[in-house]
Amino acid sequence: MQLKLETQVIDRHPEWQLGHRAIMNHLDMARAVTIDGVEHPLVDSHLPTVDPEHPSRLSAEELACME
Repeated sequence: MQLKLETQVIDRHPEWQLGHRAIMNHLDMARAVTIDGVEHPLVDSHLPTVDPEHPSRLSAEELACME
């Protein structure tokens, strides 16, 4: 949840120039996450709470947890 929320905040504020820190925007769910230009393979790609079309969107359960 933390990475999703951080990505949402960073995406709302491009003037902060923190796009490189928006981890969910650099996630290839089939293979790896890229951080600082280095691709790190995923050990496990089963991410049931991550929507591949909208990786930083919270699931219904995560939203309920935030309320």
